[in-house]
Amino acid sequence: GGAYAKLGVAEAMARSLVPVADIITPNRFELTSLTARPVKGPEDARAALHSLGRPEGLVTSVPMPGGAIGTLAVQGPAVWLSEAPRVERPPHGTGDLLAALYLGHRLKGLGVPEALGRASGAVDRLIREAVAAGSPELGLIEGQTALTDGPALAVLGLSS
Repeated sequence: GGAYAKLGVAEAMARSLVPVADIITPNRFELTSLTARPVKGPEDARAALHSLGRPEGLVTSVPMPGGAIGTLAVQGPAVWLSEAPRVERPPHGTGDLLAALYLGHRLKGLGVPEALGRASGAVDRLIREAVAAGSPELGLIEGQTALTDGPALAVLGLSS
C-alpha cells in the first residue's frame, strides 16, 4: 500500500473530512496514516477505527491469521469481520469497489453485517475471476451479476 494522493491532500482530508464523515472506508495503509497506529490484525483495526470517533467505519486489507485477508466494519461499539483467502497480486480497484458496494447496500437499508457480507462476497468473486483470466483489472461489466446478486461471504460478529 501507499499514498495515491499528492502530498498534503491526505492530511487535509484527515483534518477536514474525517471529523464530519458518517462512514469512513480506509484501507489498512490509510487507517495507519490517519491514526499513526500500525494495523497488524483485526484488534488493531478495531482500535484504530474507534479512535477516529466516527459512527461507522470499514477497513479493508486487514491481515488475518493463516494468511487470509479481512474486512472489518464497526458501527458504534459493534464490530463485524469478513475474511477471504489472500490473493498474491489482486487486480486494481478492489478496495474502492468494496467501499462503493458497502455504501450502496447501506443506502438501500441493509444492516452493517449484511452489507459487509454482500460487498465482500462480490469483490471476492470478481477478484477470483480476474485472477483466473490473468487480468490486472476487475471485470465489472462481466461480473454484474456478482455485484447485484452474488453470494455473500460469512460475517463474524466480534464482541466489543
